[in-house]
This record gives sequence, C-alpha cells and structure tokens, in this order.
Amino acid sequence: MAGVRAVQLDGTSARLSAARGKGHWRIWAQPAAAWAFRRRAARVFELRDLAAAARSQAGVCLPNGYSFRLAAPEELSACALLAETPLEEYLRRCREGDQCYATYWRGEPVNLNWLHFGSCYVYGLGLWIEAQPSECYLYNVLTEPGHRGKGLYKNTQRILIEMLAERGITRVRQVVAVDNTVPQAALPKLGYQWTQAIRHKCIGGLKITTVLDAAGAVASRRVFWRTPKGVFRI
Repeated sequence: MAGVRAVQLDGTSARLSAARGKGHWRIWAQPAAAWAFRRRAARVFELRDLAAAARSQAGVCLPNGYSFRLAAPEELSACALLAETPLEEYLRRCREGDQCYATYWRGEPVNLNWLHFGSCYVYGLGLWIEAQPSECYLYNVLTEPGHRGKGLYKNTQRILIEMLAERGITRVRQVVAVDNTVPQAALPKLGYQWTQAIRHKCIGGLKITTVLDAAGAVASRRVFWRTPKGVFRI
C-alpha cells in the first residue's frame, strides 16, 4: 500500500505509516488544495482570411514517408491510443460531426488534428465559443515525440489551411495554453493573430472565466457553477 511500510518486530508484523506529522497532513492537503483552487491561462489565435493565407503558401509537403488524411473509423482506436484519450471520447466527437485528421508513418498515426465546426464549449477553460457553421475550431493538435522536429506540425497546419479555404471556411480558431510555446511562435507565421487571453480559475467548485482582448482590456467575465447544456463540449 502506498505510503505504508510493513516491518517485523519480534516476529509480529506491524504496519507503520510512512508519512507522519506535517508530512501526513501534506498528503491530504495538496489534493484538497488542488481541488479547491485551480488556475489556467490560454490565448486564442484566429485566422480570418484563409484564402489569402493559402495563396501565400508555397511548396507545402510532408517529409518522405509521411501521409496526411482524414482518419477512418477503424483507425480511431490507434489515434486515441496516441493521444492517451479514451476511445469513447473519440467516438463521441465523431458522432457529433467532428473530424480527426492524422499524419501517418508506416500506417500508424503520429500527428493528430481535430476539427469542430460551429459553436462549442472548452471545458477546461470554461470558455464558450460562439461560431457559425462556416467557422472552425482546431483543437487537440499533437505530434508523437519521436516524430517531432521534422516539420510535421508546421506543414500539417498549412495543409489544413488550404483544405479549409477550399471548403469555404471563413475563420479558424485555436486555443493555446500559455506555457505551450511552439504553437505560439508558429501560428503568427502562418497568418494567425492573437486576439484574446483567457484566465480561468476554480474556487471550491465556483468557476470564473475572464476573457481579455489583445490590448489587455476585459471583454467578458463569466461566473458559474455548472457546465452549460445543449452545446458541444471539448
């Protein structure tokens, strides 16, 4: 059992707690504090002129041996395994119309990109995104560590821009955690603009989400207890 040691005393087994005094209370206090107070921050990046961004790109291609396509239903289990996400969550997204585009190496997915069209609710930030069906939210982008540094992220983003422009999509949004430096550096080079900052905190179940514009002014603040119903949750 974690945190407990078994010792032998004069032939009699005794169990002693490995955590005593302040250490014992710390074991309980840390998870309780994490539940009672959580804080997250992110930035919203938007691409509004997809056609112009697509025209500005030249020579978009993946390294030799890689292919990029919409994941087939029978491939979702491998994609979910890569993302360490329950398969049922991936199936739920597909049932709601979301699409998973993946980069493959020797038949196995090594890069994932999820697309949602229309309004949605970003659960971890308490962020409500109101959007038209012609607008896309691009989320859960990841690359398998062994395939990073080969241009997969940058080039799949470019391929998606071209694909969405051909579909007539008018806007693409991405929400990036403030400590995720790679997309924050790459997205502006692809035509994205940083439009909003999100500050979310949870205090004993009470949730507060503040949205600031690029200048730092408060655009909205929402205080709530429950997740809204009737909207797709990510």
